[in-house]
Amino acid sequence: MAGTGRVTNMSSAGILVAYPHEIETDTPLELGIDWPTRLDGRIPLQLIVIGTVVRCGLFNFAVGIERHYFRTAGKRSSPAPQFVWQGSQRG
Repeated sequence: MAGTGRVTNMSSAGILVAYPHEIETDTPLELGIDWPTRLDGRIPLQLIVIGTVVRCGLFNFAVGIERHYFRTAGKRSSPAPQFVWQGSQRG
């Protein structure tokens, strides 16, 4: 599974994602979230979150965070939107 949604709320324990498709509770996910601030003002970053869907709504879902880390991302021509994610099911 892969998709794009919008992070609407984030804490140290979980993330709420607006997503227009159905997803099931207990689905393991790895999310890649484009970070709004660049490393040293020039290197794009991505927050990687490993977790599980803990709650589903009609147009959103919540992910419980199991672990996370930052990685450098490829060059972008313009700053990334603050709350964009791409996720795929862990296999």
